[in-house]
Amino acid sequence: MASASELLIYCLKPYFNVKLIGERTYGKPVGFFGVNIDQYIIYLSSFLIKIAQGWSVYFTRMELNIPVALPYNPIL
Repeated sequence: MASASELLIYCLKPYFNVKLIGERTYGKPVGFFGVNIDQYIIYLSSFLIKIAQGWSVYFTRMELNIPVALPYNPIL
């Protein structure tokens, strides 16, 4: 799971009893914009994502409620 999914889950947690089922998450409460410099594009942390309660510390992944190994799909 990537940062957009984690943000959605953390926004719902104060209001709902959210359960996380699946594989580990990545944890990344920051976002990026590409900056063109000559023939290169660099990506620097441009913003920090916080939920309404001001919490933003999910660099270390989210805890799973029920771990489930998802099947590998080489097409994705």
